[in-house]
Amino acid sequence: MLALGVAIRDAGLEGRMESHHPRKEDVARYLLPSTWVAVGREAANLGSIATDEHWSALSGTGDGRVWTDDYANVAGAVIWSRPDKE
Repeated sequence: MLALGVAIRDAGLEGRMESHHPRKEDVARYLLPSTWVAVGREAANLGSIATDEHWSALSGTGDGRVWTDDYANVAGAVIWSRPDKE
């Protein structure tokens, strides 16, 4: 989510992220892990998400680059993962 945080920062926006990690018995029912992102012009636009402890701020720190017409990294934007198998 670093690249997304950098893009949000570059656009002058506020972002929050929440990750859902279901229990093993829920995965068997096809409730899979997910990550949600909310973006607004300022924290007040995010409503209760802005202060909810389950949501963390998307920081735009690090060496991430914002995509432009001259630069894009599709493979770097994909999060490669799958649920653990028994």
